[in-house]
Parts: sequence; C-alpha cells; structure tokens
Amino acid sequence: MLYSARSQYLRASIVFALASCFRSNGVFLAGFIIWGLLIQTKPRFASGVYATFLSALVFAPFVYHNYTGYASFCEDNPHRPAWCNNFIPSIYTHVQSEYWDNGLFRYWTLQQLPNILIALPPLLLIYAFGFWHLKAVYARSQSPFASITLTPHVLHAIFTSSLLLFASHTQITLRLAASMPTLYWAAAWLWTHPSQDGKGFRYRSWAKAWVYWSAIWGSISIVLWAAFLPPA
Repeated sequence: MLYSARSQYLRASIVFALASCFRSNGVFLAGFIIWGLLIQTKPRFASGVYATFLSALVFAPFVYHNYTGYASFCEDNPHRPAWCNNFIPSIYTHVQSEYWDNGLFRYWTLQQLPNILIALPPLLLIYAFGFWHLKAVYARSQSPFASITLTPHVLHAIFTSSLLLFASHTQITLRLAASMPTLYWAAAWLWTHPSQDGKGFRYRSWAKAWVYWSAIWGSISIVLWAAFLPPA
C-alpha cells in the first residue's frame, strides 16, 4: 500500500503478489493499482495495458494454485470430482464451499449468531466511517478524513467487510480488520469529528466505547487465540 501511495506500482504489484501467495484475498489488493493508474489519474491506453499486466501479476499465484489443483484432480482422471466440470473449475472455491461451508448467507444461522455479533464492532465502525467518507468526498468536505487519498483504502475495507459479513466466517473480521488502515482512521474520526455547533465532538461517547471494547477484546483474544479456542 505504501508503494501504491508513492506511485511505485511495479513494486506494489510484486508485494501484492507475495501476499496472494499466502492468502487468496491478496488478489483484491490489485484494486489499489487499478485505482492509481486508471481512476486517480486520467486513464490512457498505455496505463490501461500497464494496469492489466500488474494486476495479472497479482493474480498469478492464485491462478497457479487453482491450476495445480485442476491438474492434480481433473486431468487424466476417470473419476474426476464434480467441481472439475464447473464453468470455472476452481479447487479453492470448491474447498471453501464443501469443507468450510462458505457462501452467500450460508453462515447466517442461529448457531453462528455469537460469532457474528462479536465481529460487529469493527464491521459497524468500518461501514459508518466508510459511507460517511464517500459522502464527504462527494460533497468536497474539507475534513482530513475526506481526502481522496483515503478512498481506495475505504473501498477496499467496505468490500472486504461485506465479503466477511455476507459470505464468510464473519468472526475472521476480528483478525483481518486489524490489517486495514481504514479501521484506525475510523477510530480517529470518532474521536475528532466535530459536533454540528462546532463546540464539541459528535461521536466522543462512541469513541470511548470503542477504546473500551478494543482493550477488553484485545486482552481476551490473546488468551483465546493462543489456546486455539473460538473465535480464532
């Protein structure tokens, strides 16, 4: 992300590709390259080709992983599994669906309600700040939290949060959100956003609640995750 902010997109794509080697959601980081080359500046044909090449570099590890899975289970196999005949024969999506039960609204069960509720604080904060930011950018607000340089991070955070809320194990938010700069900007926004009369801070009580929750959950999670207990 720092390389993207500095317009060093080749270096950014290499780092993003390394990220996608370890986690599939690393492919979404290609959005920072697309934003910088095609949205933030006036798009040109050459920048479009360059953005396509760099984005393909970010996706390459994920594509290779799926290709090796297809080659291992589908090629020259008379008993090839059903997922090999999908329009996009991805072993990754098959494993996520079959063994992790991931899919749209599939996690929304009464049994998983505690895991969803415990992930709501960071999700709600990201959504609240994210949509405020987009509205403030459109209105050309002078707030430092309405800077257009924050927008790709905000869009990435909203997209990732939506994926986690609607189609994943929602409690993963408690780990992934900690890697998003938007979460910390949102917390600072709670502390500093002025009231309508300009004489105080509009969300200061929510800011204090966020700090209390962060301290309590941070302490509890150290014990839970160290012992491999839910919701790790």
